[in-house]
This record gives sequence, structure tokens and C-alpha cells, in this order.
Amino acid sequence: MRLPRARGGAFEERYWTPVNSPVLGEDGQIQYLLHCLEDAAARGSRDAEQQAERERLVAESERQRRIYETALNSTPDFVYVFDVDHRALYANDALLKTWGVTDVRGKKWMDLGYEQWHADMHDAEIDRVIATRAPIRGEIPFTGTNGRRIYDYIFAPVLGPDGEVVAVAGTTRDITDRQAAEQAIRDQAERLAGSDRAKDEFLATLSHELRNPLAPLRNSIAVLQSSPDPGKSRPVLGMMERQVNHLVRLVDDLLEVSRISRGTFSLRVERVDLASVIR
Repeated sequence: MRLPRARGGAFEERYWTPVNSPVLGEDGQIQYLLHCLEDAAARGSRDAEQQAERERLVAESERQRRIYETALNSTPDFVYVFDVDHRALYANDALLKTWGVTDVRGKKWMDLGYEQWHADMHDAEIDRVIATRAPIRGEIPFTGTNGRRIYDYIFAPVLGPDGEVVAVAGTTRDITDRQAAEQAIRDQAERLAGSDRAKDEFLATLSHELRNPLAPLRNSIAVLQSSPDPGKSRPVLGMMERQVNHLVRLVDDLLEVSRISRGTFSLRVERVDLASVIR
């Protein structure tokens, strides 16, 4: 089509795209046609702009996808999404490795190596999240490519624009080593409590043993004070000497306990006379 230019009075050649649209009456029959002409150059420019915008959005979406996937795949925790029919939509690299698969899309729990009871439990939990729109948390053992481990997991609802649950997202963390460390701490605490009880029993017994030599010592002293014959005192003195030595050994034992409690106790290797130890 040749059109006059706005200035100069000359003509320019333009291309137009015709568009014919039927206009229907109440009976559904065509009453007339609506004929429109669209400047092809302007349309081409508009199409090019729209295409450029689409390409920009695709590039931005791809950039965001790479960012999110890098973040999700850099964590040792498991990240995954299941639809409302209990079929997997996504799993990060750590979980794919544990499941021993390269793609999880469309798979259910049983397809991923779960036992029946385990699959039934997670199916029921997904249904509960969908029904309540609230997250749930639990701990469970699972045997994957890295052996039997203990996992802590959370299922959370993914809500659509209308507020309905459209998927269930989950994160899972391996807590096997943490539980082992906690158990080691509990075992150590029990051992320390046992040591304290043994020490208390030892001190109680030692206190009782310390009292036993005191009575004969007091009585011996009274006999010596009342006896005018020194010859008769020798047996009593011998007995007193033995009791005193016994007390000295008991006190030495108490000192050893004190050193153990303060952490200053040390063992020393030396030769001893076995007969004297037995006596």
C-alpha cells in the first residue's frame, strides 16, 4: 500500500496485515465481518520486543535456577519435593546419591528403596500435612548407599495462590554421628556417677575402719595409766603400735583418694617385697 508521507507530499510503501473477525448474532450466525489492518512493520517491531523480553525472562529464570540448584546441591542435607499424589518432583544431589538414582521424577517411596512400613508412614505424613497445612517432624532410620543411618526430617506444605497445598517439601539431616556423640556423653556421665558412688562407698567404709582402732587405743591408754608394773605394759604397747600403724595406713589411703580427686595421682613402677605386701 502506498501512503502519502507526512511531509514533502511524496508516497512511501507500507505493508499491512489484514485481520478478519466474524461478528455473530444472537442465533450464532455470522452477521458481518470486522476487517482490520495492522501495520506489519509495527507488528514486527512489537513481536521482536516481545521475543526479546521472553528471552530475557528465560535467561533470568535459568540464572535463578542455577543459583538455587547450586545452593541446594552444596548442602549435605537432603532437600526434596513430593506432589499431593506422593510422587517425587525433585531431590538434590546428596539425596540422589543416597537413594542411588539419577532421577526421581514420578517415583514413589517404594520405588526409591523404602520398606513397606516406611513408605506407608511417609504417605500418611504427607496426607496429614495436606490436611492440616502444617509441618511435621520426625526421626527414622534408613539404609541407603551409605549404610544404615539415623535421620531427622521435616515435611512442610507448599501452598498455591488459592491457599491449597500443591506439594510437600522436605529436608532431612543425618544425625547418626550426633546421636553417637550424645550417647558417648551419657555413657561418660554414667561412668563418672559410678566413680562418685564408688568413692563415696570407699570413704564411708574407710571412716568406719578409722573408728575401729580408736576404742582399743583409748582402753590401752587407760590400762597403762592405771598399771604400776611396766612389764605388764609391753603387750599393751605392742597392740597400740599395731593400731597406730593401721591408722597411718588408713590415712595414707585417704590421701591417695584426695590425689585421685584432684588429678594429681601418678603411678610409679618399682620393685617390692611380695611377702611384705601380703602381710
